[in-house]
Amino acid sequence: MESAIRDRVRIASRLLVLAAVAAVSCAEAEGGEGAASGASPVVGGRADTRFPAVGYLLRDGKASCTGTLVEANVVLTAAHCVRDTSGIAFGWGGVEEGNRARVRAVASHPRYAPPRANDGMGVQNFDIALLELVSAPPIEPMPMGPPPRSGPVLGLGYGTDTYERDDAGTYQASGAGRERKSIEGAVIGMNAVEVHARFDGTGQPCYGDSGGPLVANGIVVGTLSRFVGTPSCRPASRTSMAYTRVDGMTAFFDASKACFRAEDVDACLREERRSLCVPARAASSFPQHVAPMTGDGQRGSVDVTVGALRRLLRLPAFTESTTVYFFAQGDARADVTRAGGPALGFDLTTVDVEPGAAHDVVVKSCSGEQQLVTVAWQPRS
Repeated sequence: MESAIRDRVRIASRLLVLAAVAAVSCAEAEGGEGAASGASPVVGGRADTRFPAVGYLLRDGKASCTGTLVEANVVLTAAHCVRDTSGIAFGWGGVEEGNRARVRAVASHPRYAPPRANDGMGVQNFDIALLELVSAPPIEPMPMGPPPRSGPVLGLGYGTDTYERDDAGTYQASGAGRERKSIEGAVIGMNAVEVHARFDGTGQPCYGDSGGPLVANGIVVGTLSRFVGTPSCRPASRTSMAYTRVDGMTAFFDASKACFRAEDVDACLREERRSLCVPARAASSFPQHVAPMTGDGQRGSVDVTVGALRRLLRLPAFTESTTVYFFAQGDARADVTRAGGPALGFDLTTVDVEPGAAHDVVVKSCSGEQQLVTVAWQPRS
């Protein structure tokens, strides 16, 4: 039975890894048209010195994604660029100049969840993040504002700047662009969260431009999230790109700055009083008693589906010290409370519980997106 639980845990873990790998975004390798490595920003375009606040992110010392200084020590970027929050720095100017500032804290919008696999076109709303730097760079931040309903805009980014057909006939992003580049375009539409732009055919945002700004009249109006059409970096394809709008994000920006110094920034941003999550309603007024799919209750697992509804569960009273795992396909997390006692924690993916009492669990999804959650438990060794 213990091996069955280990298999269950291993399978659930693998599902999470596959979901992360399959969530093709502007910072990842391109699917059908060849893989880009490292940072892969504006293909074509032109060198641009007008916006020194637009810089690049470094992850483990390698340039990857783009960001914009919007306050003295605060950088705007895409949430999918900072899923791994370790080893991030912000650089500005030419990459070879080595101007860097370490990132102290990362705040991603709590309603962001990586998209499932969909040929690189998965919608990933609220794909926005703020980074607090350890020190303020000696450059002027850029203002933010609402996007125009139409008219000219600029897309900016760092990194690989060529996209050519190889001997096998496959398009590949290549080169090692080391400077900020821009490309002219126009707004072609928007919704409540995104503004969509199409570029002029002399250049195209590409992988690694993620998090880079869409600029209108010198103001940042969005940050690059994803392809809208076919995921192609060929300038001639004139693929439309989706930028997360910065207007309407005031509550998130305020909450981020309030949570930067919290021990757990993500948990701080998810607090209900901040009203950043979709309010989920309870599936029932009473917890659903969990009957394990396998096992005798001391070693077991169960699958639940969450989305717009919170799932209230009551775990069995364990006779041994036990570890409980929560594996989600998306952004679901769990609040765990000892029945009749104190909370053990909020927004958990794993928790250790002591024997002798039942535990109440609220499984919830901040994004409201329906997803499968596996709850598995086994005695601690």
